[in-house]
Amino acid sequence: MIGLNNTVRGDLIDDVNNFDIMATIESPRETFYISTREQYFKASDDTPEVLFEDLGMKIGAIKESMNYKTRKVKLSSTSITINNYLINDLRFTDRAKHGILNSPVNIYIKTGSCSSLGNCAKIATFKVVRFTQNKENVVLECEELLSDILSTELPRPSQTLYSDDSVISSYDATTSEIYNEQRI
Repeated sequence: MIGLNNTVRGDLIDDVNNFDIMATIESPRETFYISTREQYFKASDDTPEVLFEDLGMKIGAIKESMNYKTRKVKLSSTSITINNYLINDLRFTDRAKHGILNSPVNIYIKTGSCSSLGNCAKIATFKVVRFTQNKENVVLECEELLSDILSTELPRPSQTLYSDDSVISSYDATTSEIYNEQRI
């Protein structure tokens, strides 16, 4: 669930919502600031304003799910499409030539009352796993940053009765005997 601070929540209560989607891509050599509208904005309260470029950013659906049959958690993956047109004789791919694979991508919602990214609602943190490019656009395929940490098969072998690693599995008994005939 996305947590909204009071600043963003107050702005979204009105009938007319005016917000921008902002993204930061932190490559090893440079941080790219991209928005749905070109603007100067502070990355944090104690830093000067930086230019968030309007590169026609489009973000795919962001969702989470769990497959109960295979017992695996599937966190969202999405694609981010940005323009690759020449701007000041440079394309986005020319600026990102030192590599953006495995770079963190942070997605924010900015409303009118936000003064820095710290005040904005952070939607998700991704990492770039692959990208495709042509003269017109770049498509960044992103996965949830936590997917590496949470890619665990559930239930863990140590928590099951049929595992060789489990202390309980060394008992020579049925499930109902181990749990004293109580419903599980």
